[in-house]
Amino acid sequence: MASAIHNILIALHAFGGVVCFITGCVILVPPVQERAGRRWLFNLFLGSLALMLILLLLVIAVDWPQLDAARRVVYAALGALGLYMAWRAVQARQALRAQPGGWQSKYMDHVGFNLISLFAGFVIVAAIDLGAPGWMVAIMQRKVAK
Repeated sequence: MASAIHNILIALHAFGGVVCFITGCVILVPPVQERAGRRWLFNLFLGSLALMLILLLLVIAVDWPQLDAARRVVYAALGALGLYMAWRAVQARQALRAQPGGWQSKYMDHVGFNLISLFAGFVIVAAIDLGAPGWMVAIMQRKVAK
């Protein structure tokens, strides 16, 4: 039962991550002004990021008792990164709405951070899925995130 729940959560989490990455690439370059035609794309980016994060936290909660110490560290770090990514996405939304001086640069920094973090997450998960030892995954996480 726990394995089936884990697999469903992971599949939905991965779907959210892919949608978030694709929409993040599309919205990376901001329009001159926020238009309703682009607003839905940003909302899709933000919503898929939220979905991905909620599902990640659920996966961590379900898997936690079975994880070894190294994987607990990796999962906890990914959870913390996910929370920070959400904060950065909200900052991008605020920059897009308010459009203060230099907003495009701030907006692109926040969205770009999320894209790099998503890519790092994809690499780390691939390493875990390929059976890399926990210590190697932890080192990769640190190196890719820089």
